[in-house]
Amino acid sequence: MEPNHRTAAVLALVFAAATAAQALTLVNFDAGATNLPDSYTVVGRPYAQNNATNVLLEFNTDTRLFVDGPRFYGGLHITNTGSGGTLSLFRYHQNVPPAWPNVPMVFFSTEDSSGGASYNICNVLYLWQKPDFANLSASSGITFSPTDELRLRITEWNEHWTGGAGALFRFVVREGTQYYISQATTNISVMPPITFVLTNFNNNSAVGFRWAPFNPTASSFDMPGGLTYSAQVFTNVTAVGWLGRGSGAYGKTFAFRSFSATGLPEPAAFICLAGLAALIRRARR
Repeated sequence: MEPNHRTAAVLALVFAAATAAQALTLVNFDAGATNLPDSYTVVGRPYAQNNATNVLLEFNTDTRLFVDGPRFYGGLHITNTGSGGTLSLFRYHQNVPPAWPNVPMVFFSTEDSSGGASYNICNVLYLWQKPDFANLSASSGITFSPTDELRLRITEWNEHWTGGAGALFRFVVREGTQYYISQATTNISVMPPITFVLTNFNNNSAVGFRWAPFNPTASSFDMPGGLTYSAQVFTNVTAVGWLGRGSGAYGKTFAFRSFSATGLPEPAAFICLAGLAALIRRARR
């Protein structure tokens, strides 16, 4: 092969590798997008309530969370520090046409009848699974580059997360069948809206970018503590999402506006890079 032809071939493969490395959207959920036949939709599964002290909507990855709209999954657990707590609403509200609460958001609302003597502690897990990804749903594997991101936006109602035990948010990634929870977190202490973004989190041992194994079950998925975090290599991503904890007395609404994630095919991008290296070696002969 002539030198100019070699150079052109190398450049062509460099371009192919660069193209392969571009971030692809996995999830781009926004409650304000017009996806519903009405202003809002409701949870399609029953929940259990035990004497106003415990409410459980089981975490489920087989049945979608809401009846209409984009498909995603989850679970909700509410415990009351006394015996005055209840779940009043759980909705995906696009606000088209406008209706209370007049803001596009996914939310649940709680009540507490104790007059402030007790409060509700709420844990919610939202998950988007690979078959429903906007891209790469048929890919043999999905990974993350340093520029890929997980992004969560809490709505104007975010102050409702902050009572009692305080608010806490962590990202969740499922690698194959194993769930991992991010060391990165955000604790709401400022006025809305709040945007929580994590990048450069694949195989990164720096503090704040590590992950810990997380094993949610149908009835047990509260925000865990006492975890050991370490660098985690993601090559077979099958779900992404987030886990939130909030609490408060009286009536509270716990909401989010949007969640998004980007990723790369694995091993296609690395196969392309390997081909590039091989061609460069051949061109140098």
